[in-house]
Amino acid sequence: MNAMDRFVNADAYEKTYNPKKMTQKQACLDYLKKYGSVTPLEALTAFHSFRLAAIIFELRKDGYVINTGLSETEPRYAIYTLVENSENMTWTDYLEAEEGEENNG
Repeated sequence: MNAMDRFVNADAYEKTYNPKKMTQKQACLDYLKKYGSVTPLEALTAFHSFRLAAIIFELRKDGYVINTGLSETEPRYAIYTLVENSENMTWTDYLEAEEGEENNG
């Protein structure tokens, strides 16, 4: 996904975000489920969060498997990607599943 697509997604999501009905953590999870990944700039635009890394930390504590990658462009920034169907999956479970796919593929 290019930067413009990311901005359009974040801008569209911001129009639906209501901080009175949804916490930033809930909004982040919803955004990840809807778009698959999130960057700090998207988080700031979409659900007004300056602390995306802290939200990701909390989601991981809740059992979600979220990978961290870096952008390929300068300046580098984090891209957090939700692993599908990862709720309550441990990292060990995730790694074993990945290893099994590699052995079968």
